[in-house]
Formats: sequence, structure tokens, C-alpha cells
Amino acid sequence: MKISGNKKCLIYIRVSSKEQVEGTSLDMQDRICRDYANRKGFEVLKLFREEGESAKTANRTKLLEMMSFASKHYKEIESLIIHKVDRLAREVEDYANIKRHFKNLGIQIYSATENIDDTPFGKFAETMLAGWAQFDNDVRRERCSGGMRDAIIEGRYTWMAPIGFKNGRVFGKPNLEIIEEKARYIREIFELVATDKYTRREVRKMITEKGFRLNNGKPVSEQYFSDILRNKVYCGIIEKMGVAAKGIFEPIISEELFFKVQDIINRNGKRKYNKSNPNFPLKDIVFSKEGYKYSGSYSTGRKGRKYGNYRCNKILGSGMRKEDFERDYKKYLNTFNFKKEISDLIKTTIEINWKEAIKNEIKNEQKTRIRIIKLKEQRKNVIEKIAKGIIPDEAGREHLEGLEGEIRGLESDLGQFKGGNDKGLENILNETFYFLENIGESWNNQEYTEQRALNWFLFPKGVIFDKGEFGTSETAFILNKKTTLQGVKSSMVDPSGVEPLTSSLQMRHSTS
Repeated sequence: MKISGNKKCLIYIRVSSKEQVEGTSLDMQDRICRDYANRKGFEVLKLFREEGESAKTANRTKLLEMMSFASKHYKEIESLIIHKVDRLAREVEDYANIKRHFKNLGIQIYSATENIDDTPFGKFAETMLAGWAQFDNDVRRERCSGGMRDAIIEGRYTWMAPIGFKNGRVFGKPNLEIIEEKARYIREIFELVATDKYTRREVRKMITEKGFRLNNGKPVSEQYFSDILRNKVYCGIIEKMGVAAKGIFEPIISEELFFKVQDIINRNGKRKYNKSNPNFPLKDIVFSKEGYKYSGSYSTGRKGRKYGNYRCNKILGSGMRKEDFERDYKKYLNTFNFKKEISDLIKTTIEINWKEAIKNEIKNEQKTRIRIIKLKEQRKNVIEKIAKGIIPDEAGREHLEGLEGEIRGLESDLGQFKGGNDKGLENILNETFYFLENIGESWNNQEYTEQRALNWFLFPKGVIFDKGEFGTSETAFILNKKTTLQGVKSSMVDPSGVEPLTSSLQMRHSTS
């Protein structure tokens, strides 16, 4: 039971970079949250200021400190105020766990800039905002992946350098540079294998005896030795993330030598099975009910035609034609498709909250610009008074330093505003909800690497195949929310006593 008296709240603010800490993004969040607390009639009991820690994880210093503080003082705390949902967490699961912690303590979470509350509409908006934060995070991650693909196309290798190379710069950009001390061993390895006089084991022993060691000083294992012989980077070819390109760094061996070695390895039957066979995207994600993995392979028919099959080697008679297996998996994916009216509802909610957030940001941006103009006018007046001798030089300089610091801080705040226009939002939403309405077809149209990524995203613990049917014990958050959203959809009429999310949504309900 809460202690009677003034309503008290906690404030949590966060930035994720050193630059933001040195600017005044935190001060801006503090100011907005305190203004919100004053409007709501809350007394701020304590402020928790997270400086330079990412919300990709819940293991944050001030967040954990705040949760512990709330557990000890929950009787006198009514609410937790945050600047935005994504300040608290950028992963849906983390946000849900944090919210559950405060809910169990009887503490309500409020966003100073977003429309969330304890009504059905507010809860729905909160769920969407948490999902949007993760979606934005995933998009950033995808853009990072896109940057890596661009680097490959440019001929740049930006990962940890394989032995024989070091991470350096070529033409001023990150790329590989040869370490000749190690590279000479790599050349000799390929040249010895290319003679076809020695087994790989014999070559490994010979080169180890000559002094070849890994960077940590340990001898090369058989597995790592095989990886060296298969690594196209040594002949100047980058092959990663489903993209292949000729590198602009200096190779250690020629392509001719590399592919000669591949032919010898293949001819001698030493080739290892390719675990990432692009012809079998369901390999290793599908399990029997006993927990055994399904693998994929080709068999040759009487007329020499190859047939793809999936099978569980531990279960007799489990084989199934590749085409049939993937067709049934696609049908299973389609059972999770969102109905268009649900997609439209989510899309509308996101757009409404986006517009409301932009309105608030525009207002704050205008206030910030006005404040900067006033401060610059004050700075001009101080300079004039110093020049006229009205203000002593030392006192004037201190005053100017204070004004300059506040101006820089506010100008840094301006860099945090998204602005009132995001032309890409509609395209992102359309692509996202096309996928949600056509999951099976979307999966089917992807390249191998994207199919694999989607498999594990949608079904984190894999898929069970039993008695000709697919099933799973755990699905992605957005698929779990499908049923919940359908329930929300059915209640989205104007119930008495329930206030719609925003005035815009109120108008939509009235016209409908």
C-alpha cells in the first residue's frame, strides 16, 4: 500500500554514446521529464542518469540500481517517468521484463513524449512502441550488415584478419595487409599440397616442424589447417554474407594455385561436407520430436538425375522430397500470416504515435531554437558591455563561457531531433506488413542466407516435424502478439469510459 501524501516518482534518462554525454542530450531528457512530472503533480524522489550505455542489454549500471532502489522504496513511489520507451529498452523482451518488475511493485511507467497509459489503447500503444524500438534497432543492425556488404563489393575485408594478414588500411580504408613472416608459411602450405605428393596431415606436420604457429603461439590444429586451405581470401577473393568479390588488397597466393589445391583436395575425397549447403535452407533448424536434427542431401536416380531429400538419420523412413518438405514448411509459415485488418490497425497506430512524437519534437525544437537566439543576443550584449568597460574583463569572460557552454549544449540537442519528415517510414511499414501478411511467400522468395536468418528469427528454438506436420514450442515476439492484437482489434469500438489513444484516433472512431 502506498504511503499517503505527495505523489512521488523516479526519473530514468539514458544516452548511449560519449558524444551525447558530453553534449546535453541528458539535460534535455531531464528537463522534459521534470516538466512532465510537474504537469502530473509528481514530486521527483530520485533521478537515475545512465551515461553512455546501450539499451541493447538490460545489464546497465543505473537501470539495475534504479530497480533495486524501487524494490526497497516501492511504498512511496507512484510512477517511473522516462523520456521515451526506447530509452528504457530497445529489445521487446527486456522492456517486458522491466515493466513486469515495476508493475509487481505497483509502479506505473509513463513516457514524457509518448501516449502510453493503463487503458487498453495505451497498453496497445506501449506494446507497439516497444516493438518499434526493437524494429529500429534491427534496422540499424541490418544497415550495418548492408555496410559490410558494400565493403565486400568495394573489395575491402573488414573482419578479423586470417593468419598471414593483419588488419590495416589500403587506399586509406580498412582492409588487409600481408605479414610476410607468416605469409611465407601460407605460400609453402599451398605449394606443398599442390604437388600432390603429400597428404594434408603430412604437410601440416612438415610446416609445424619448420616453426609455423598461430598468432597466440600454438600449433595449427587439423581443423584450422583445413580452413586455411579452403579460405579464398588468400588468393584475393572475399566471400561472405552471400556476396563474393575480388579484393583490392595484395593476395598471398595466386588464384591458379588456390584452385589447383581445391581440385586435389576434392579428387582425393578429403572434402568436408558443406554445413551451409544453400540448397537446403531447412537443414539443422527442423528436429524430430525426440530432438534429432533433419539434414539435407542429394541422391542420384537410375537415369542419373539428382533428387534432393531431407531426412533424420536417427529415424528410419523419415526421408522426404526436398520440394514437398519446403512446400509444407511454407504452408506452416502461412498459418502465422496477419490478416490485413490487423496489419492496418498496427500500421495506423504506429503512424499516429509517430506523428504525435514528431509534433512534440517540433515543439521542443522550436523552443530550443528560440532559446539559442536569446542566448546569442545575450552573448552579443555581454561582448558590447565588455568592450565599453561596463563589465570587467574577467567577469565578462566567465559569463561568456557559461553562455557558450549552454549554446553548444542546445545546439547538440538540435542534433537529437528527427525532424518532421521521414519519407522512408511508409516504405518500411509497407515492406514490413507485406511480410507479416505473406510470411510463407516472403520466406520462399529470399536468398539462402536470408531464409536461414528468418528461420531462426521466427522460431528461436527450431521447428518440430512429427507425423507429417510442423510445429514449434516458441515463436518470435511479433507472432506471439498476433492473438493479442486480434483481441485488441475486436474491442476497438468507442467503449464508455475508455479514452482513445489520441485526439486523432478519437476522430477516426467518431467518423467510423
